[in-house]
This record gives sequence, C-alpha cells and structure tokens, in this order.
Amino acid sequence: MTKCLSVATILALISVYAFCAFAQEGDDYKDYVRVAEFIWDEISRQKELQDFQSAENAALNDYILQQERSYKAYMEEIERKWNEFVGSSDRRWVDYGEDKNVRSIVNFEEKAAPTEKPIEKPVEKPVEKPVGKPEEKETPEEEKGQIIIEAVVPADDPDAEEKAKELIANHIEKIFSAKNEARKNVLEGQVKTEAGEVVTSENVKKFVKEEVLPKARITPKLLKSKDGVERIKVSVVIPMVPEHLRVRAEQYLRSVRKYCKQYKEDVPLVMAIIQTESYFNPLAKSHIPAYGLMQLVPRSGGKDAYRYVFKKNQAPKPEFLYIPENNLLLGTAYLYVLENNYLYGIRNPKKREYLVIAAYNGGIGNVIKKVLKKYNVPEMTPDEVYVALRKEMPEETKNYLARVSSRKKNYLAWR
Repeated sequence: MTKCLSVATILALISVYAFCAFAQEGDDYKDYVRVAEFIWDEISRQKELQDFQSAENAALNDYILQQERSYKAYMEEIERKWNEFVGSSDRRWVDYGEDKNVRSIVNFEEKAAPTEKPIEKPVEKPVEKPVGKPEEKETPEEEKGQIIIEAVVPADDPDAEEKAKELIANHIEKIFSAKNEARKNVLEGQVKTEAGEVVTSENVKKFVKEEVLPKARITPKLLKSKDGVERIKVSVVIPMVPEHLRVRAEQYLRSVRKYCKQYKEDVPLVMAIIQTESYFNPLAKSHIPAYGLMQLVPRSGGKDAYRYVFKKNQAPKPEFLYIPENNLLLGTAYLYVLENNYLYGIRNPKKREYLVIAAYNGGIGNVIKKVLKKYNVPEMTPDEVYVALRKEMPEETKNYLARVSSRKKNYLAWR
C-alpha cells in the first residue's frame, strides 16, 4: 500500500475489511492486525505531518505555551503566600480566590464502606494498588467527600480573623455558583444543612453564616510564608452528603444516554469510565494534561474525536472540554472511533470491551502492539483477553481496566 494515503482513504479501508474479511471472528486475523497497525501508523504519521504544517496547530502550541507560562506564574504567586501549591486533579477541584488569599479543596472521592472489599475478576487476585498518577499522593480517607476552605491573612492585621472569615464566606458563595469553566454549579445537590435542606446558591449565605463560620478555626501555629509575611490561617470543613458520587452521576445520565444512543455505546461502560476518570467532576484536570468528565487529551483522543464529530482537524481547547455536554459528546465519540477504526475485527463484544477500555487509557497503539500482535485473540476467551491485557499493559492501564470493569456493575440498572 502507498505510504501517502489521506486519513479519509485509510479509514475507508476499514469498511472493506470489516464487511468482507471478517464474516466470522478469526478469519484472516493476522491480516486484520496488520491492517489495524498500518492504519494506526499511517494516521499517526499523517497527524504529525498535519500538526507540523498546520497554522492552527501552531496557534494552539502558542496558546498552550502562554497558558503554561501564566500557570507557572500563578503557582509561584500562590507558593509565596501559602508555601505550597495545591492544584486541581482528576479527583479534586481546587479553586483560589482572585487575591489568592482563600482557597477551596473539594475531594470528590467517596469514602470506602467499612466492610467494602475490592471487586475483581475471578480469574485473578483483587487489585491492591489503586489507580493514581506518580506525582499525586492518595487522598487520606478522612478527607474524601469533604470541602476544605482555607484563608490566610497577615497576622499583624488587627482584624485578621474576621477578614479571613469574610474571605471564606464570599468564596463559599462562589463555589456554589456557576462561575467556573464548566458553567454550572459543580456542587449541586451534594451538601445539606443540619436540618437536611440541600444547599443552593439561594440559601448558601444563610448556611455559611449559621453553620459554617461558627466551626471555622485558626491554625495554632502562624504560617511563615516565603514572601516573608507571617499569616494566620483560618479553615473550615464542609462534609458532602454520603451519596455525593451518585448525585453527580445522575446529573449527567440523560446526556450519557443520548450520546450512547447516537454512537451505539453502552451506558454502564461510559458511566464507569467517567467515574474512573473524574468521579463525575466536570472541572477535573490531570497532569497529562487531560480535561473534564472523560479526561480527554486535546492533541490525541480529543483531536481524534473532534475530527470525527465536526469534520475539522483541530484540537479542542480546555475551555471547550470543561463544558460537560462537549466533553461527553467527544468522549463517547472517541470510544466509537476506537471500536470502529481499530477494533472492528474483534467480533466478541466482551473481548472488544476489555480492549477498548485498555485503549482509552493506555492508547490503541499499545493495545495493538502488546496484545493484538502477540496473542490470537479470536481463539481466546474474554477472561483470557482480560488477563493478557493485565499482563502486557502498563501498570496504570492494568488498574484502570480492573476499576472500570468492576464499576460497570454499579450502573447496569441505568441502561
């Protein structure tokens, strides 16, 4: 085959092989793998060439570089006051006030039930090591499902404590509003008053005055900041309702069903992926960086999905991916692209599901090279494919596969 095929021509090969060469699973499997690998290699080369030639991509690179510089300056400013920088992640939303004197840390992970045990495939031992990024520490169990609000004020200010409490009050009102990149109240339905009333943007001021500020406490030791100023730190903890994960999940179920119907994807699978990627936090951001509910990487999966959906070869910007509807649309479309562009030759739905889960996290190139080329997948059982993926894929992907497969069971009734 020629080495200068267009992406459209390459993808056109898929329909030919899908309908002619695979009447039964196992027919010409080696040919299928060669074609799938060729398609992956060619599309990768084309993307690199297009990225190099594209003025739009150059603009994106400039935009990302500018964002990185701004973010570095932002981090340094915070570190001068707080002696540390705590940023958002795929499981945590951190928001600082405009003057950087107050911050909120929302931990979206659920506390484990006292008797809860890891659910794992019966073919091997439960996963002991949770999914996590190398540079990110595990969230302490007692901090899961909590909102921590902290404020720092120079200690020589005679009204330091009152000013810190005022900062906290104003900031809580902000985080219970839609003034964020997702353009929605991310905490909707997830905090209640002592009387059991849901905290909303309408009653949050009363909630803060009567229930939050009375519990605010000053840290006994002064904070000796890097900028040379001694500050007091005032903090308070707001617990989220025990079922906060389910509350968030239900908010996105309608959209997930809509896009799953559009792209013929499985609702429980997509919900399990969202839980594993972001705990249903639309403002999630990982170190890669990946953004939003389904943690799309703009220049890889995000770009592939954007091209498929909008027929434009461009990478979506972070502000586009933070909007829940955009993220769910592209994330579901990307699952469709993985299945139909690369895994079309795997007829068994359970095998294909395991492969697509691994590809979503670890990359389709890894799945092709480490599993499809090394194993005769059509002759394997679904459990054997699962074990092969757990053996061959990177550690993060092994844990990711286990978690998504396990969590899917929680959403079977939501189809």
